[in-house]
Parts: sequence; structure tokens; C-alpha cells
Amino acid sequence: MSFSEDMGQALGKRGITINSVHIPDQDTLTQGLDSLKNWLASIDVETLAAVEEVTGDFPVKKGLADPNVNIAPGLGDLLEEVDRLPASFSISTVVDKCREALNEIVNTQVSNSEKQS
Repeated sequence: MSFSEDMGQALGKRGITINSVHIPDQDTLTQGLDSLKNWLASIDVETLAAVEEVTGDFPVKKGLADPNVNIAPGLGDLLEEVDRLPASFSISTVVDKCREALNEIVNTQVSNSEKQS
């Protein structure tokens, strides 16, 4: 399976069911998540609470990947698909679930690599 297919399955286990064609390559995903996490960590508590509420209640996550905003570069398709889900997730929840899924895939790759050695 490709990385995007693995990631799609791993996200599906976490309640984020999206088509793998909307998942960027591993490097782009990692860089976008890092950028987004750093931005979330840099804003004050009140602003973070507002961002969490707005991104959880309204389909606006894709805007964070807009090149003019550049908070989550390369994640536009992924965030747009998350916005379309019937379940609602705040942006930090999306980041956490993506990180968990990414870690699962990386750990599986390492484990498979060690078995082949």
C-alpha cells in the first residue's frame, strides 16, 4: 500500500474517514502538521479557545492552508475533506489524530524493516 492509503486507513480508525487521494505525501504532511502545531502553540489561550471553537463548529479548516495565510502549507485538500465530514473536529484534534496515525505508520514501517533485516 502507498503512504496515503496507509494514512487513510489509520485516520479512519480515529474517526476521520477520507479518501486517500486527499492525503499529501509523508514529508508534506509532516511539515504541514509541524507548522500548524507551532502556530497553535504560539497563540494566546483566549485566541486558541476561539480557534478551537470556530474550527470545531464551522468548515473553515481549509483556510489555514491557504497560501496567503500559510499556517498549514500543503494540507489544503486534507483539511477541506475533514471540513466535509459529518463529525466535527477542532483543528488541534485533527492535528493530534493525524500525528497518532502518522506515528502508527512510521512504527509499522520500522517494525517491518527490522523483520526484513
